[in-house]
Amino acid sequence: TETFERLRTYLLERWPAEFPKDQFNTETLAWAQAICESRSFKVLVEDVEETVLVPLVDMANHDPSGCLFRDLYDPERGFQLRITGKSFRKGDELNLRYGELPNWELLLHYGFAIVNNPHDRLDILLDNSDEDDDMQAAVKRALLLELGRAHGISLEHSVPRIDPKSPEGFPKGLLASMRLLSADESELEPITVNNLAEKTCNVISERCEQEVFSKLEMILNATMASLGTSLEDDMKDRDQHDSDVPERYALVYRLELRKIIQSLLDWIMIHDPRSSDSRYQKSVVQ
Repeated sequence: TETFERLRTYLLERWPAEFPKDQFNTETLAWAQAICESRSFKVLVEDVEETVLVPLVDMANHDPSGCLFRDLYDPERGFQLRITGKSFRKGDELNLRYGELPNWELLLHYGFAIVNNPHDRLDILLDNSDEDDDMQAAVKRALLLELGRAHGISLEHSVPRIDPKSPEGFPKGLLASMRLLSADESELEPITVNNLAEKTCNVISERCEQEVFSKLEMILNATMASLGTSLEDDMKDRDQHDSDVPERYALVYRLELRKIIQSLLDWIMIHDPRSSDSRYQKSVVQ
């Protein structure tokens, strides 16, 4: 392509020894990019986060409970593999924690996903549009969303898998954001920058709370449907693939995402915040 040819010309002129003309082509560039994506690490060097390649260390597999790689660099001694809190025997595998990464990042950058990943999340993007808002209400809602970031109010949220029986339920920042978005003009009127956190961390009104969880249920069901396959089909396909092929890891990613979505739907079903008899409704009103 034209972009590659410009890059190739520049690199050959600037560093001819590092980029031999007879070896540097689209195939070797793709290989180098794949190596950097799958084997590089981020470390702090003089308080600046740098992306580095470290031979031999990059052979270690990922484990969510392993030693965090970015803590392995010492400015005087270089990289040191320090393993604490665990005893090893000869022949045991040493693992590193590439980062607190959800499965989509592991799959994108390293080509695998893991079952029961404690850092896995469902990303939710909320919609700020409200056809019923007049110009003043729309501007106020947008400003409060922007100024509420310090309180976890945002249009973007990452939600972990939760225990459906836990009273905690959804992250407080997500609920606060959705209450702000779901408040009608009369409910929005008394909310200011000074009382934003207090107002949105509690139930604004029964009507607003019912709308919040109706919207959440709709988002979760739509996300589940967007996966395009059934749980039964995914489990059947997973069992038919070998343990170390890309297709199987893609299925693991999808199955784990289903677990998160289902745990959230189960929480809504068990606690049903839209019901006046629910434990959730009683607790937040108190």
